[in-house]
Amino acid sequence: MSKKKNWAIPPCPGNPEDYTLVRPKNEPPYWRKKRGTVKPAKLNTSFKNNVKLNKNVSSMASSIKKKIMPFLEKLETGRFVAKVSGRLRKEYYKSGKFNFGGLKEYELQPTYSLSNLLRREYDVHVKGNEAIIEIPLGENAVKKFNGLVTGYFFEGILLHGDLSKPNSLRVDSETSPVYDIRLKQATNCRLSLHLPTKKVSWMVMLKLHLVMGTKTGDFHKHFGMKVVWAEES
Repeated sequence: MSKKKNWAIPPCPGNPEDYTLVRPKNEPPYWRKKRGTVKPAKLNTSFKNNVKLNKNVSSMASSIKKKIMPFLEKLETGRFVAKVSGRLRKEYYKSGKFNFGGLKEYELQPTYSLSNLLRREYDVHVKGNEAIIEIPLGENAVKKFNGLVTGYFFEGILLHGDLSKPNSLRVDSETSPVYDIRLKQATNCRLSLHLPTKKVSWMVMLKLHLVMGTKTGDFHKHFGMKVVWAEES
């Protein structure tokens, strides 16, 4: 049987109150810093910038939702702030700017999209100082859930401003006539929104409402809403 070695204790590298003497088996003893005495590592610049960026885009997404809240009633928007934040962040990495560009084609109600209701291809174009949405209608243009659905109508919604300045965000909208769900004749629905005179970022949303008699739908499946155009500043 080997004899136990009497290892010499090395000098403490600092204040003994901050260290613990460790005596491992068959190895010389050593001093170890006590837990809680080591200063946390400083965050590197890249990590700090990411933390700041995430905070900024989250705040912007919250401002967007607050501004368009009147149009979101009865919709199930899911993880809106997280989803929109992700798109704003991705757009910032691509262009180096905060703008609405990355939100194009975003469904505001992911669980029941606009395409689930609208069975026609819409067209969006910019002419002069207007953003124009045109939707060809006719027989079976919109999904009918049951005999209670009597009609439908559309809203065009324009959100514009400087995302880094929440108080600058503005909303404008236009509403179409109510169309009979039994409509068979080819009809063109046209919504026109006046664009801001200042050079700012903007986006256009299209919302579809189902109608039951004199009332709009009661459930999220009676609505569809989507960002159909987004312009960078």
